[in-house]
Amino acid sequence: RSGEHVVSVNLVNRRALLIARTLDQHAGWWYSFIPPDSVLQVELGTVHHGMAATNGVRIAYQVQDYEEMIVEREMLLTCPDSKDLDILSAHLAARHQNSLVSAN
Repeated sequence: RSGEHVVSVNLVNRRALLIARTLDQHAGWWYSFIPPDSVLQVELGTVHHGMAATNGVRIAYQVQDYEEMIVEREMLLTCPDSKDLDILSAHLAARHQNSLVSAN
């Protein structure tokens, strides 16, 4: 077992008011593998998107890009169900106590 954090997302094809839609090449399963030692910060808070706001987590981490440079990235995960956020934050807190912060 590698111990990596694995995030998987199924992006479905959606339409908004018959004006905008998900691009076909973006639809489908997407995966991200984050080694625990690359996590810089985990921030619990609220993710705002348009007029809506949802509980969420921001994970800042570093990766080595194709040119062998170390670059910082971040991932925002939303958790509409507070139980999911509790499970996710408990897992991350156990693994990253020194990098866990709360924005609330």
